[in-house]
Amino acid sequence: MKEFFQKKSVAITITLVVIALAVVIGAVSAPKGAQTQSSASLSADASGWAKKNYAQYEDFLDDDADLFDDDAIETFAKYDAQLDYGYGSILGLVSTDSLDGKSMEDYAMDASADLELGDSDMLLLIDTDTEQWYLAYGGDMADYVDNDLSILFRQNLGSLFTGSAEKSVTGLYQDLLGWYAENIPAASGNAVQPEPAYVQKEESGIDLFGILITILVIVILFKIIFRPRRRYYNDGVYYGGGPRPGFWSGMFWGSMLGRAYAALYGEDGSASELAGEASGWAQRAADMAPELDEAVAEIESARASIEDAAERLRDFRESLDFSPGEYDALETRLSQLRRLEKKYGTDESGLADLLERAKQGLEELDSSDEKRCELEAELAKRKKAAYNSAKELSKLRKAAGEELRQRIEAGLKELSMPSVRFETELTPLGGEPGFDETGMDEVRFLMSANAGETPGRISKIASGGELARIMLVMKDVLSERDGVPAMVFDEIDEGVSGIAAQRVAEKLARLARKKQVICVTHLPQIAAMADTHFRIAKTERDGRTYTQVTPLDREGRIRELARLHGGENVTETTLASAAEQLDAASNYKGGL
Repeated sequence: MKEFFQKKSVAITITLVVIALAVVIGAVSAPKGAQTQSSASLSADASGWAKKNYAQYEDFLDDDADLFDDDAIETFAKYDAQLDYGYGSILGLVSTDSLDGKSMEDYAMDASADLELGDSDMLLLIDTDTEQWYLAYGGDMADYVDNDLSILFRQNLGSLFTGSAEKSVTGLYQDLLGWYAENIPAASGNAVQPEPAYVQKEESGIDLFGILITILVIVILFKIIFRPRRRYYNDGVYYGGGPRPGFWSGMFWGSMLGRAYAALYGEDGSASELAGEASGWAQRAADMAPELDEAVAEIESARASIEDAAERLRDFRESLDFSPGEYDALETRLSQLRRLEKKYGTDESGLADLLERAKQGLEELDSSDEKRCELEAELAKRKKAAYNSAKELSKLRKAAGEELRQRIEAGLKELSMPSVRFETELTPLGGEPGFDETGMDEVRFLMSANAGETPGRISKIASGGELARIMLVMKDVLSERDGVPAMVFDEIDEGVSGIAAQRVAEKLARLARKKQVICVTHLPQIAAMADTHFRIAKTERDGRTYTQVTPLDREGRIRELARLHGGENVTETTLASAAEQLDAASNYKGGL
């Protein structure tokens, strides 16, 4: 059957029959008044009109956030022109990176007013700061906005901030054209334009020129449909009639140079050949209707333009110097890019950034030996500086240790330890590098409480009373530099009595002139030296134990000191002795 239709005589016969039918139909149904085209024809006219008049619709696109380039804005304007042409409605678009403290709704309302959008229009607001979008529409659109429109917007704008904003909005406009066609009545003459092209003026008789153009279209379509097809496969095997195409024909299959040239001039049924046939048929018609001479001239002019364009395409193709190997390399490269985009979940820009980071990482690896040498040199430099600092610290410690020895021995002698010896032992740290964060020394305090004994560790040599006095003296000496404002001594008098207890009390009184001293004691000598005296007692009540703290006045202090001296047997003699001890302590503190 296909071979039958591909015979030229059969094709011409069928073409003549179709022409005759077109003439008859045109004569019978030629319009006498204005008429609106079908949906498909309307769309075609709107698209053509938009290409010429889109510029004025760019005023309804305010891209403050710079989401789109100029080509994208032009594309959106053309879609708006089609919507206005066909349905009297447009989709305004505003992008911003700041809402200026307004809500999305208030900002959209202000933007609609600024763009002078009408009741039949809609506005898409895009905020790149919050990554949100908002749709506003005029009152006339309220009856048409439905769930399908909501789904349409969500589907197209789902990847607005994660993918290509231009692709998302372009897809939205394309789907909107379909939604308008299904839901919005077609408008006539509502676009901001001269009178729409699809409104035909009233005429009488047969439109011979229109019929001729229809014949030309039918012939071209007929030839294209029934001419032998050429098919190309990825393995390079060619099927079909005619010679095997050159490299560029295969490379730009269906859309580029070789295919364009073949369609215009280089094969049977090309545009040039069909235009020639159309010119012949039109000339025959013009012989019977001289008013068609102008139409014949226009067809010949079009044929010449087609042939001229074909020659330019051919010359450009021949000037290119690509080999099949280069083409294969390009195809392989593109395939690799697509796989990498899928693998890493990014686009070409993201792959470029990834490549740059990988190059930097490789460069760091390549220079790792050099970097290691630099780091080792820096480590050696800092190690030497740390060693020198530790060495200097050790010298300072020896000097400070000698001063500390003298002051502690002097303090302990005041506390009835005349034969005491105190030493600061500095032992070098072993191992590598010979120092740590505390320096290059291990520091220990040694003492000997009695003459003729070798100094040893304090914890092994000192008795309880000696430990208490050593701790007090060390606190006294070190308090000058520790910056602690208060000191607490819990039973510092342990193992101490008599004169030693009196010396501890006097030491605490001197220390209290520089620090706040809180002392828990059972010795009357120490309690008498206090500036403020509290009595602490435990009691049981209702099966519970309570601790009671009572501040004491002078009389209370006398009775408490007498109790510390004589226990429960408090007499007038012990009270007098306590009062005398309290007065002596007060006199001692007054002399400090």
